[in-house]
Order: sequence, then C-alpha cells, then structure tokens
Amino acid sequence: MTKNKMIIGAAALTAIIAVAGVAANSYASNRGEFGENFKGNISAEDLDARRETMQVKRTAMDEIFTNNDYEAWKTLMEEKVSEVRARADAMAAEITEENFSKLSEVHKLMQDGNYEEAGQLREELGFGRGMGKMGPKSGGRPMNLGK
Repeated sequence: MTKNKMIIGAAALTAIIAVAGVAANSYASNRGEFGENFKGNISAEDLDARRETMQVKRTAMDEIFTNNDYEAWKTLMEEKVSEVRARADAMAAEITEENFSKLSEVHKLMQDGNYEEAGQLREELGFGRGMGKMGPKSGGRPMNLGK
C-alpha cells in the first residue's frame, strides 16, 4: 500500500470516528437536533418506571442463575413470551385495510415533504408524530404499527 493511500485511509477512518462520536454525544446528552423530542411520547416518570422494572427483572435473573433455578427461569421466560404475544396480538389487530390506506397516505405526505399533515394523520391513528425528518416536532418514534 502506498503512503498516500494509507494517509487517505487514516483520514477517512478518523472522520468516521469523529462523526460517530458527535452523534453518540448528541444522543447521550440529549442535545443537538433531536432535543427532548427524541425520547418519543414517554414521560420522565414512565421512563423511570421502565428503568426500575428492568432493574427488578435483571436482579431476578441474576438470582435465578446464582441459584441455578430452572423452574424460576422457565416461569420468567413464559411471562416474557406472554407479554410479547400480547403485544403481537395488539399489533395484528391494527393490520387492517383502513389502516393501510391511511398509512399509505402518511407515506405519500412524507414523500411530498408535508410532515406536519403526515404527523397529524399519524396522531389520529394513535401512532404519535413519528420521526419524519427528525425535526423539532417529531415524536421520536419510527413509523410502525407498534404502540
């Protein structure tokens, strides 16, 4: 490899690392273009409750493996499967021709750059404002059928 190719490669790698670092810093510090809206439609209290629930589950899993307790692990896994199944069932209920028609309209509006109207239609559907162009009015949630 020639010296010039090595220098160009090193410069490109440095640029990629710098961009990734800036993006990570913006995300982690909740600054930058995303602002407060990046968290989506979740309140600080709900976020704290979710963190607490996750910590309780981590502690339970640690105890299960420390005690080598298959039955407790099986029960916990069955609970997780039930939770996922319930979310999947709710998601499946939203798969309708009417919702598809409306989501198709949302897609067209976004393609045309009409993010405000697309956001209003998404809110009517109960999906939040969506990511759009990640502007200040975005709800921070990608367009999907999950709620």
